[in-house]
Amino acid sequence: MKKFIQRLSIFTGIIVLILVVGALTPPTPRSKTSLLFSKLDKDSLMKNVKSDRLILIGGSNLSFGINSQMLKDSLKVNPINNGIHAALGLEYLLNEAAPYIKKGDVIIISPEYTHFYGNTAYGSEVLCRMFFDVDFRKGNEASRKMSFKQWQQILMYCPKYVASKFDLLEYFPLSHDPVYSRDSFNQYGDAVAHYNLPPVDYLPLDVIDGKFNEDIVTKLKEFRDHVLEKKARLFITFPAVDKKSYQNNKTQINKIYQKLQDDKFLILGTQLEFVVSNDMIFNAYCHLNKKGTDQRTKLLIKELQKNYEKYTNNRWSRFYRL
Repeated sequence: MKKFIQRLSIFTGIIVLILVVGALTPPTPRSKTSLLFSKLDKDSLMKNVKSDRLILIGGSNLSFGINSQMLKDSLKVNPINNGIHAALGLEYLLNEAAPYIKKGDVIIISPEYTHFYGNTAYGSEVLCRMFFDVDFRKGNEASRKMSFKQWQQILMYCPKYVASKFDLLEYFPLSHDPVYSRDSFNQYGDAVAHYNLPPVDYLPLDVIDGKFNEDIVTKLKEFRDHVLEKKARLFITFPAVDKKSYQNNKTQINKIYQKLQDDKFLILGTQLEFVVSNDMIFNAYCHLNKKGTDQRTKLLIKELQKNYEKYTNNRWSRFYRL
């Protein structure tokens, strides 16, 4: 029995050592080219772009769905598209943006519909990779504010992440996907590498399961309080999705809309207005091609201009009295 315990202890120690070494090993050459490293560029924008600033927070429904040049030209603002990946989780996306908010900023959050159900708001494998490959080495504030639920998600995917460090293809990649790379973004943070590519077959969003997440709504309200303390302003809008995805989840989406209204968030547009036809989709139910991106951006501009008329004053206070 004693020998068994000794052997088990040695085996466990080896496993723990492998996990620690794998987790702390520098990012692989392949991972360094991924879109997750665009966060470094977007953090730089958040630090350095001057007022008047329009900051967009969300997942890939923003990076693959906003034409920031149109926002800049139409609204005379300096846009920052902070969208990267929905699987980072809404809690992370809010925590990551919070330290950079300045007086006079206007913030638009475009959460994924899935963020409001189950544990999706706390991230997945992508958050694990972001933490170890990017944030952990940079001392990012969002990584220091990980909640217990976020850590649960990270630890769940640690073995898979560590295993990737021992995959030769991570060091000698045979291919490079230009659509999902750090280089796919323009100077505003928009993903643009796919604009001239043909559409790709995709699956609509299946019926969202899981319980409605009241805690993430509380997190949104706390974020709103932080924004107001900074004398900035907050709006929420909806992702552009294809018709089938909307139809599959009409009940779930309507519940989100009603909850946001009940909690007195300022909402840009309605969920139905952001439903797009299939010819505006690139490769996923919320990833738009150039045509779809321009249409969604025009609608967003229209909604912001409504608020311009409603809250007329000067500079960014035209959207919301300061």
